[in-house]
Amino acid sequence: MEEKVTNSLDSIYAYAYWRHCISLGDGNFTPGVRFENNWEKLHFPSSLKGMSFLDVGANDGMYCFLAESRGASRVVAVDIYHNERHQWEMTNGWPVYGIQAVKDYRKSKVEIESKSILDLNYTERSFDYVFCGNVIMWVNDPYSAHFKLAAIAGKTLHIREDMFVNEGPAQLRFSKLWKPGGEKPMFAANKTYYREVLGAAGFKDIEFYEIDEQQEWREFIRKCPRIIAPAGTSTFVLPQNSEPSGVLRESRNGRISAQVGDKAYVVGIGWLRIGDLKIITEDSADPSVFQRWKMRLENRRNRENRQSNFSIIAHR
Repeated sequence: MEEKVTNSLDSIYAYAYWRHCISLGDGNFTPGVRFENNWEKLHFPSSLKGMSFLDVGANDGMYCFLAESRGASRVVAVDIYHNERHQWEMTNGWPVYGIQAVKDYRKSKVEIESKSILDLNYTERSFDYVFCGNVIMWVNDPYSAHFKLAAIAGKTLHIREDMFVNEGPAQLRFSKLWKPGGEKPMFAANKTYYREVLGAAGFKDIEFYEIDEQQEWREFIRKCPRIIAPAGTSTFVLPQNSEPSGVLRESRNGRISAQVGDKAYVVGIGWLRIGDLKIITEDSADPSVFQRWKMRLENRRNRENRQSNFSIIAHR
């Protein structure tokens, strides 16, 4: 899938919906709010030399471009991509503009394909390394999704997902967490489930790394301060523009993910004049929204079946 994108930094900065902060190879970055140091935090290998890499749920493609820079011979990005630039609700698909803009700017060979996880139709073991991050919890049939991924992975299957932290009998069940306003429930499994299901699919070594979500949250609020943009705030297409492209009709909340000169990039809005914004002070010790949900859920369960986010890496 491809969208026509002008190969320039302006084509990057003019897009208002970046999720990933991606190195462009010349010292510039896309102004997103998910960072490349996740590669090390999730325990990806330092080199993928000569390997094929598939990212299912790739969004803007950060992990794909990182895989390419680490020597992967073929990289494929899969998501439910569409051409509507202003529709970026993840459970309804993702704009192809962002990943296409980075691909063009970097002159990358990353392949972009639009399909859902349950529609993956690659031949068995067709990719050496398969990654799927925080996708399966939104799927109505997570068991089938796990088997789809396992069948495709020739050497390594890497899943980032919420799971129950217990060593009891295998379980995959409704976690009672879901996205605000969303219709799809979130499912979670435990370690025994992954050991048994992935073991039956031929994986012999399965590693579990718990993600420090509080640390991630602290890094996020430090790098991306929260703001209020009052009604009437001028908006700009590019940071170097002196003439505004419009004004906000109502007050908006958001987060700054980049600053260029006197302008700040606010995801979902675009470029705003820094002096027009009110910075909201946050306590880094306070949990994120998802963490608060999880704590309430643990309390209702008398702290049984604690739920946390894990990087799960299975090797054949």
